[in-house]
Amino acid sequence: MRLETVFKTKFGQILGISESGRFLMMEKLGDLDDAEYESTSAPPTWLNDVKKNAFGKTADGKIKIRDYGAVEIGTSLAKAPTQLAGWQITKKRLGID
Repeated sequence: MRLETVFKTKFGQILGISESGRFLMMEKLGDLDDAEYESTSAPPTWLNDVKKNAFGKTADGKIKIRDYGAVEIGTSLAKAPTQLAGWQITKKRLGID
């Protein structure tokens, strides 16, 4: 199973990151009301910031994490499989001269 499939439904989708890395554009996630926040499922153990505004909902009502500046997913990321991007697959890497 690819890591992307595990986390994709939990995080708001990142649409772009500025060249400086200071800014990102994320899918729009609306605010949760008190009842929605109280009925959310248990958050992952690596999520340290679980205040209400750390979560949002998609237009179709799916609740996702939108503020994950304080997370501990180093172990999960360290164990994640890697995959070359298309532009990295070169003749040299494939052993073709």
